[in-house]
Amino acid sequence: MTISCLVQRLGRAARKAGTVGVGILLTSSRKAKDPVLNDFINTKGCRRQVLNSYFGNPTPSANNNLRENMDCCDFCQPIPPRPPAPALLQDVATATPTKEHIACAEIAIKTWREKTFERISLKRPRGSLGPARSRVMMDDMVDKIAKNCNNCLNPFSKNWLCGWRGGLKDEAELTNVLVRLKIQFSPTAMETLDSKSGSKSVA
Repeated sequence: MTISCLVQRLGRAARKAGTVGVGILLTSSRKAKDPVLNDFINTKGCRRQVLNSYFGNPTPSANNNLRENMDCCDFCQPIPPRPPAPALLQDVATATPTKEHIACAEIAIKTWREKTFERISLKRPRGSLGPARSRVMMDDMVDKIAKNCNNCLNPFSKNWLCGWRGGLKDEAELTNVLVRLKIQFSPTAMETLDSKSGSKSVA
């Protein structure tokens, strides 16, 4: 992660006019590889000034008409406390899926399994047999996850995977498949996801 990459990602979060968001940057205790990003994280002053200094942006002064932006970071404008979101996410996540939703989830999971199987098979040496589709996911596991598909919106638990464990990439891909399907069956799900977007610089 670099400071330029961070700014680009924060800029995508709340583009709509009048939208106010919060971007949260989580880092390990190790020193950041990008020295400017390290300064941005550890500064005790205005984070916007760190960005202005790096990108060469002019700052407000008596010699220009720029206005001071007091709502530029979590130091200049502390984030007010907010009620925790898990309760809302839990309500959306645990609603019982309809039979139609379960049937569509089963089709979506099997389609994902087929694509995953093909991707793995292409990496095998020429002439060798690719893995059986059941090695990606057993049919009974497909059925279990399909019936539990509503829980895919809960970011605090992987219980909805019903004990199945793939690689991080496979788990992320399957999650995205079921979240997109969930949105089709529940407008509330889209509202829940939208409520998590943001853009204010916070370390």
